[in-house]
Amino acid sequence: MKIGYPIAVVLALLGLAVLLTEGFGAVGNPVPLALALIVGSLVATMWQRHHDRRKPDEEHHKP
Repeated sequence: MKIGYPIAVVLALLGLAVLLTEGFGAVGNPVPLALALIVGSLVATMWQRHHDRRKPDEEHHKP
C-alpha cells in the first residue's frame, strides 16, 4: 500500500499553509511548526521510497 506519498503531500501542504498564514493565528512563531510539518513530509516520502524499493522476497519469507 502506498500511503506514504499522500501523507507526505498533506504534510507539505499543511506546512506551507501554516507558514503562509502565519500559523492560522494560533501560534506565536509559525516557522518551527511549518518546518516540522515539511520535515515530516520528507520523512514520509523517504519511508515510502524505502518501502517501495524492497525486494518482493523480503516481504514474504518462504519456508
